[in-house]
Amino acid sequence: MTVHKESMTPRERVTIALNHGEPDRIPIDLGGFQTGIHRAAYQDLLDYLGFQETIALRDPVQQLAIPSERILELVHADFRYVTAHGPDGFAGGIEENRRDGKLWYDLRDEFGVVWSMPADQMLYMDITHHPLADATTADLDRYPWPNGKDPTRFSGVRAQALDAAALIVTDDHFGAAAPLIEPTRARLQEQVAPLLARGTLPVITGYVGATEAGVTTTLGRGGSDFSAAIAGAGLDATEVWIWSDVDGILTADPNLVAEAHTLSELSYSEAAELAYYGADVLHPKTIRPLFERGIPLRILNSFNPDHPGTLIVKSPHPGRVVKPAMISTTGLSLVAIGSRDDSWAPQHAAAALQALGDSGVEAPLFSQSLADHSLNLVVREQDQAHCLALLKKKFPNGSYTLGVKEKVAIVSVVGFPGADSDGQVVSQAFLALGRLGTRIIAVAQAGAGMGQGISFCIPQDQLAGAVRFLHRELGLEDELI
Repeated sequence: MTVHKESMTPRERVTIALNHGEPDRIPIDLGGFQTGIHRAAYQDLLDYLGFQETIALRDPVQQLAIPSERILELVHADFRYVTAHGPDGFAGGIEENRRDGKLWYDLRDEFGVVWSMPADQMLYMDITHHPLADATTADLDRYPWPNGKDPTRFSGVRAQALDAAALIVTDDHFGAAAPLIEPTRARLQEQVAPLLARGTLPVITGYVGATEAGVTTTLGRGGSDFSAAIAGAGLDATEVWIWSDVDGILTADPNLVAEAHTLSELSYSEAAELAYYGADVLHPKTIRPLFERGIPLRILNSFNPDHPGTLIVKSPHPGRVVKPAMISTTGLSLVAIGSRDDSWAPQHAAAALQALGDSGVEAPLFSQSLADHSLNLVVREQDQAHCLALLKKKFPNGSYTLGVKEKVAIVSVVGFPGADSDGQVVSQAFLALGRLGTRIIAVAQAGAGMGQGISFCIPQDQLAGAVRFLHRELGLEDELI
């Protein structure tokens, strides 16, 4: 049976949903400023899962439940109540009263409005009495209105939304704009600092800025974290926190190595080196504005907020244990371009890299082989088609070969000065992969004075085993202090 919403009252619509009149519908309140799951729907979910819980209500008026953390984690959904509501309590709480021959639940809110719900149909509460329903003008003047300036009326945090385009001033390099530090700092101090002084939380958009003429720009890859660093530096923050989905920067990808440990403290230079090697949780440009003002950066896990994460500072604690770290990158393709004869030369490789760089296609690793008259380029899979088109246009002559060899991955091992294996990381990594029998397609090693680091390009299907083996062979399984 199809029931048109226009023909039903709100109570009838909820009743049909709870009785499964419209299959696979869970009644979730999606009002103008709040959302949550109805108590009855939540009880049905508990019954279906076989769980026993005492249901707590966030909003007795609309009968919105507070789901437990185990339910939220199990169903991978967040239907927690979100609202800019008033006080958590109501005058007198919920009372039981008998009217019209049946039991009712009543409550009186801070405005004197009475909300009621019949005990035999506990869907949500309706207004049954309003103190101003028959009020005269004199009654309105005498009514004890709540004090809107009383900060105790609100259980949340006062906040104000701000557009970053009005705060972050950039150059006109659209798609990868760079901030102009001094004018940006002036705007942040003028517009944001007073809000903080009044106890108002500024909520600033990320990733965007604007030129001095007001034309919107974007900050490019890593732009959202970069926005936070720019704002933190401009406001002289005590710390800047970046929320990710892992417990900071770890010795390896925890999705591949269950024994991976968090690096509790790093220097700016150590964090920047990991970022340049491709650490997903941090982009190199995020560090720069904080380094210039000596502001610590903390990488935290939004799914594990109690974990301290990784703290990045100018001078880490001298007693810390320093270990190498591993960065793994997937979703890559190996593209090869070369000549059919021996005419391929270094200037051809330079021209190919220039063509990709001018179009914003990154090649995190490449290798030149004059013996094979070719250049091997590692590019992201989403850039593969664009890369091929650019190179085909740059080298249209039929004497050149161009194609995709295979899907690959990169695993980088980065050692820091003072690490247990200082000076030995590269040789140990080579030996470990040799013992494992990993096919190494290409290698890139840090130059002199750039730390102990090396990147291996290997087949994508060998990545997981290689990372786990390297983590064990480099002695990274022991808990770090």
